[in-house]
Amino acid sequence: MHRLLALDLDGTMLNPNKIITPETRNSIQQLMADEVAVTIASGRFPASVWLHAREIPLNFPLVALNGAVTVDAETGQMIEGFPLNTASLLYIPECN
Repeated sequence: MHRLLALDLDGTMLNPNKIITPETRNSIQQLMADEVAVTIASGRFPASVWLHAREIPLNFPLVALNGAVTVDAETGQMIEGFPLNTASLLYIPECN
């Protein structure tokens, strides 16, 4: 059986001071030692997600921009992106 834990940053992995506590880091590292894939899934920009992922480091691709981008947890390089097309961007202001 494969197991994956996807965590948000704000209000989940990060404390009110926006840092990953040693306790949180240790818990995540224990999960990975138990063969659980751990990642971050966040609305933040990829660079911000990767910056926090490097602190642990994580063992599974990261999800940024609310799912629009996946990032390699080790290198920070974009794996795949799903940007909005021009037609969608032009439609948004019409929706009010």
